[in-house]
Parts: sequence; structure tokens; C-alpha cells
Amino acid sequence: QTFIQSVIQVLITLSGLVAAGFIVWGGVGYITSSGNPEALEKSKKTILYSAIGLTLVLGAFVVSNIVSQLATSAFGSGQ
Repeated sequence: QTFIQSVIQVLITLSGLVAAGFIVWGGVGYITSSGNPEALEKSKKTILYSAIGLTLVLGAFVVSNIVSQLATSAFGSGQ
């Protein structure tokens, strides 16, 4: 159980960092679009999808913590 929690924590951290990186990338693209509608729309989509991804990652983190707490209370710590 501790190993699985550690793996989940690492994956969530990496996913969060990637999503945050894409939000920054989209922001830079938004700023440097120079009024080009295609580049502006692409940057907006990048930011939107990155925000959705970050929300999903945070939701997965919350759900995994809840499941872990429920499993620990139902089955004990397993040690």
C-alpha cells in the first residue's frame, strides 16, 4: 500500500508539473501571438486543455487520498 501511494504521488507530481508547464507554454504563445488569430486560438486551447488536465490530476489526487483513507480504516494499515 505504501509503495502504491508513493507511485501515485510521484505520478501526480509529474503530471501536475507537466500541466503547469503547458499552461506557461500557452501563456507565452498567447503573449507572442502578435494578434495572429490562429496562434491566439491555439494558445487559448493549450491553456484550456492544460487547466482541464491539472484539474483532473488534482481530482485524482483527492480521490486517491480518500480511497487510501477508506482502505486503511476498513482493512488496517497492513503492517
